[in-house]
Amino acid sequence: MYSLGIAMRRIRPKIRIPWIFKYKLKLYKPKYRIATINLGLEKEANRLMIYGLLTIILAILFGGIFLIAYEFTPPLIEIGGRAALIYPGLSRETLTEFLFTVIIFIMASVGAYLLRSAVRAEEEEWTVQMSIGLFLVLVTVIFLWIIFSSKVGLLR
Repeated sequence: MYSLGIAMRRIRPKIRIPWIFKYKLKLYKPKYRIATINLGLEKEANRLMIYGLLTIILAILFGGIFLIAYEFTPPLIEIGGRAALIYPGLSRETLTEFLFTVIIFIMASVGAYLLRSAVRAEEEEWTVQMSIGLFLVLVTVIFLWIIFSSKVGLLR
């Protein structure tokens, strides 16, 4: 019986202590667990609220709020004796151009959300949501192309 206990101790693997604990540096293993934050994303309303909040924040940032804050340009400017809404060149931006861009990004985000949520809907509703979402995304791509081309000088 005694020899069986000694044999079991020899078979059992030894637990290795890391060197920082072994040499008594008074570093102890923390007693916490890493966990994820529960945002309640299983509810559609919570997902929609977070998506909307991120959309608005990113639309304002991508729209060029820093250009507006740094060098404010009035909503309507005069170029060559004609009124213009879009400032030519990439160094400045009008307030109207900023608002157009924010609205376009929000419209693209709504279209992308419709495309993403359409796969969970029934077939008739699916086709309508996909069509509207695709239409919104394509319209925003065309509008952004027109604005960028006007700024760069491709459209005059």
